[in-house]
Amino acid sequence: MSAESQSVKPDSVAAISNQTDVSEPAVRGRDAVRSQISEPVETAIGWSLRIGVAISMLLVLAGAAVSFIGGIYGGGNARRHTLTSVHVVVPQTLGAAFTGAAHGHGPALIALGCLVLILTPIVRVVVSVLGFALVKDRLYAAITLLVLLLLSASLLVSTL
Repeated sequence: MSAESQSVKPDSVAAISNQTDVSEPAVRGRDAVRSQISEPVETAIGWSLRIGVAISMLLVLAGAAVSFIGGIYGGGNARRHTLTSVHVVVPQTLGAAFTGAAHGHGPALIALGCLVLILTPIVRVVVSVLGFALVKDRLYAAITLLVLLLLSASLLVSTL
């Protein structure tokens, strides 16, 4: 081969540089719509997870602070044996957790924080169902709705 055939002519370089990036496949049709709308849905899912974890963390930290600073029984002199006592009343129902948290009971705040943490992935699935419904992707909306129903059923069965 001659050196002339191996060299690249300036017109060829300009033509190549004007082409789109070939490393990214072209997205067309339904996938294009899904990729355009999926970014806001993914952002909403991410924010729902962040907010759920942040609220949970704040509740658990507030409950721990109330328990350590004010004492479990409000005595103000929290000692190790008091905080680790088997006589600490931990709420067993949602009503007791909300009532205890409203009265500033530390273990109730911690219980609510744990509840929020447990519910955070379920909220993520709800946001996913709504996102797929907005995109009008019936297949993924149906699959995600089925996952939501299974999660709900497992929560109901576990409370029996």
